[in-house]
Amino acid sequence: MTTETEQIGLEHGSHQLSQSAAALAREKSRKGNIELAMYLTLALLAGYLFFDRAFAWLHVPGTPLFIGEIVMVVVLSLTFLSHHVLRLFQLSRPMQALGVFVMWGFILMGIGLPSAQIDAVRDAALFYYAFFAVVAGVILLARPDLEDRMINLYTRALALFFSLGWIRLLFQGGEMEKIENGFPLMPDSLVPITSHKTGNIAVQAAMGLIFVGLLVWPRLEKTSQKTWWALLSLSGLAMFVVAGTQTRGGMLAGGIAFIFLWAMSKATRRTMISATLITLVLATLAVSFDVKFDLDRREVSVQQFAGNIFSILTGGEEGNAEEEFAQEDPNANTANWRLELWGDVWGDVVGFRRGIAGFGFGESLAERYDKADTRLGEEIQLRNPHNSHLSVLARMGVTGAVLWVILFVVWFRTLSKARRNLQLSEKDQKARLLLWCQLSVIAILINAFFDPTLEGPQVGIWLWFIFGMGSAIAFEGHRERWRRTMERAKARKQLVSGT
Repeated sequence: MTTETEQIGLEHGSHQLSQSAAALAREKSRKGNIELAMYLTLALLAGYLFFDRAFAWLHVPGTPLFIGEIVMVVVLSLTFLSHHVLRLFQLSRPMQALGVFVMWGFILMGIGLPSAQIDAVRDAALFYYAFFAVVAGVILLARPDLEDRMINLYTRALALFFSLGWIRLLFQGGEMEKIENGFPLMPDSLVPITSHKTGNIAVQAAMGLIFVGLLVWPRLEKTSQKTWWALLSLSGLAMFVVAGTQTRGGMLAGGIAFIFLWAMSKATRRTMISATLITLVLATLAVSFDVKFDLDRREVSVQQFAGNIFSILTGGEEGNAEEEFAQEDPNANTANWRLELWGDVWGDVVGFRRGIAGFGFGESLAERYDKADTRLGEEIQLRNPHNSHLSVLARMGVTGAVLWVILFVVWFRTLSKARRNLQLSEKDQKARLLLWCQLSVIAILINAFFDPTLEGPQVGIWLWFIFGMGSAIAFEGHRERWRRTMERAKARKQLVSGT
């Protein structure tokens, strides 16, 4: 028989065990929620990678709820249950800057909501997709072990993208003609199932090639694996070049990212030299045999690619495939059309009346300047000034534009410092991943200067997920710096005590 004291002890121990089991169950549930949020978000990103605008228009028929917003609500509910959200904002300066920017956006959206209603919410996608930065940051803070899994999943996705992305290029452009000819459309929309933006393909191809050079190639050991990825990379490079003949913005964005890669990563220079030499040989052969074929907007040829480069350097037009059309219709000249719209918006916004808060969310800026119906090759009316950075200025005023610049200055500076600390600690994979984040954001932001890509989920969600991922990984660099500082202090203390 047990005494009363022993009975109390047994009950206390049993209570402690039950509490411990409950705590373990809660922790397991939280880890499961984080993992589920990761898979849902990566599946969403894969949809935009492979299907672009068509996937962006996948929504509940008859409602404004698109799949990006639906997934955002779900993954936020999964990650906001974690205490890592508060930790993310406490420790990360980029996330603090992002929080200020998003709060300013919500204030302006709230002002425009009573009159513009759903239009104000739709235009606010310019900033509210930034919640995916929170999701990415929480995922990697709560589950650092998921970093390798994310790298592996993106590597597999790239293998498919470099193999199958050509299909999208073959269907680029001609959307009005497709609609008139009864081409299959996304449900409850005027968007063909093949709809995409060629600039997005160029940027994604550049991001993928940089990822292969920084993170895939160093991990390959077997000769067969290296051969396979060399062929896939050549396919991706060809995809970038072909997409570059169709769009100056995407070509410029990827090209500048490659230049930064050359400057910031000595390890990839030999590979880049080899790729450049192979490209030059193939280009010479293409010119010799006069290899060219037509896509909807422009012909694919070495001459067209070179013409786009020349037009960027000289500020001229986009190439010979457009010149005859431009002579018949002045509005067909996309460069002049954009500059005219940008000039109108800039002159209106920087005035004293609109300078502080801009036009807010809800008003169609393109309609304001009679440009909503003149966007070339588009069946959807333009609402913004065809430049995401100018959209920030126009919608959120000088205040929002300043916050926008500060946001990315802080982010790039934080990641650069963290990357150096990780390199000193010989954590090369994390350092290379941070470099990929930086170069990817550079490419996305440059392309957004020529196209309003950040207002749409197919690019906006990618941008902010990478932003949050880089912010979270930067913690490791800061911890490494703190660890080395403590070790040096300890060594000095021992040296002093020894003497």
